[in-house]
Amino acid sequence: MDEYDRIRVVWADHLGIARGKYLPIRLAERGTMHCVATFALGYDRSMIPAPGSYLLEGLKDAHSGFDPADVRPSWEDDRTGVVVGHLTMDGEPYPYAARHSLQKAVADWAAFGLHAKVGIELEAYVLEPDGDGGWRRWNSPRAVVYGTGRTTDPDGLIDEITRRAEACGFPIESINGGLNQYPPLPGMPVLREAIAAHQQRFYDIELDPATEIVVTAGATEALAGALLGMLDAGDEVIVFEPMYDS
Repeated sequence: MDEYDRIRVVWADHLGIARGKYLPIRLAERGTMHCVATFALGYDRSMIPAPGSYLLEGLKDAHSGFDPADVRPSWEDDRTGVVVGHLTMDGEPYPYAARHSLQKAVADWAAFGLHAKVGIELEAYVLEPDGDGGWRRWNSPRAVVYGTGRTTDPDGLIDEITRRAEACGFPIESINGGLNQYPPLPGMPVLREAIAAHQQRFYDIELDPATEIVVTAGATEALAGALLGMLDAGDEVIVFEPMYDS
């Protein structure tokens, strides 16, 4: 890591929210600490010392460490390295860390002969200086999402993004390809078919992927859709505590 002045350590907390710190190179191998602030709330907004919140233990710190061999060139500048940290507590993986949960899920899938493939979709708004101290929309034809070539990207910005990503060790599969558009609201047909096959294989439940399976953007959306579809005005609903207060 001698080629860097600092290391940007990033990680996802227990809610999957991106966190991170810059560490000077002389201290980088120590890693850094992250306060475990997991709050379970009641309806009166009082905090509940639920398992995993460490509320009564004084909100303990988790340690974010990394393997120096995993450090990659940063997208910021040539003197900053970047690496994903692993959260641990008392020498063991922090059980509520999103990355640890994902790694455990991938290992469980591998036991069934299934291999995970991760794709990252980025949607960005590009601005440029307007010459008067402010910013304006990047001067490009309004067809970036659907087009390719110099008519869409006259300044070569997409090319620069691709080269920088490759230099950082993030190979790009496609930009402005056929698979980067918004999917159907119920979910991609191939995904719904895979879910139906999973339910049939493991639980002997037969579902029609076209009419009986809907893919949502998260559990909150799924629960809201299910409840709105089943409940009527005046129905009684029992909610258990602790719960996520959204």
